Amino acid sequence: MNPELPIRLSRENGVAVLSLCRPDLRNAVTPQWVAALQSHADSLHDDAELRAVLLMSEGPMFCIGADVKRMAEHLDDLPAYVDSLIAPAHAALLRLLSLPVPVVGLLRGTAAGGGASLALACDVLVAARSARLVFAYPQLGTTPDLGLSHSLTERLGPQRALQLFLTSDSISMDDAESMGLVCRVFDDEAAEAEAKALVERLADLPSASAKTLFKPRGPEALASRLDEERASFLRCASTPAFRQRVSEFASRRR
Repeated sequence: MNPELPIRLSRENGVAVLSLCRPDLRNAVTPQWVAALQSHADSLHDDAELRAVLLMSEGPMFCIGADVKRMAEHLDDLPAYVDSLIAPAHAALLRLLSLPVPVVGLLRGTAAGGGASLALACDVLVAARSARLVFAYPQLGTTPDLGLSHSLTERLGPQRALQLFLTSDSISMDDAESMGLVCRVFDDEAAEAEAKALVERLADLPSASAKTLFKPRGPEALASRLDEERASFLRCASTPAFRQRVSEFASRRR
């Protein structure tokens, strides 16, 4: 296996573990990240023994989403650059979530922007107590991608989802649990073991395919919302205000 891949896949006893494994890049969504997710998702669809999936990360950041500093290098062609990430990222996410088995996310560290969207896209999300969700999109002057509008609305209903998206700077896991954004919160040192135990228990259940009953519109509803998110994000990416905020954000990071 290529050690430089930004996402690592391992399998054992019907459980697949996808690990975001480039903490030096804060597990940012890059073309290589997207290609790895697509490749692994395709591989899992071909696995007749698959019973459950665990998505987790290494390092202090779960995932920062797209690297805004890289965006700042493409100010003259931002919509095209953004679409070169969003379109294949949405396809890869849809491929992963269309698996007929539960996809469990373990949130450790900070999930920002597309990272928050990725975490909340999981069928079941558990978290370490010190983790944080940071939507970041409003501050950047854009609407969400990677299915955030879909997952928030499914969990909270449309009005609460909109209010939370527009007004929340950072969400603690105690608050996320009370709102139903995460299923369970564990102490940091126990989170990985607890998440793996949960996934192994789900893999042993004869009813793992119940996912298709609880999400009868499943991939079709998500695919439609992803198309809407992509179009909205690209409209935002075409505005001078978005270019200015990208430039300012990247300057602060430097």
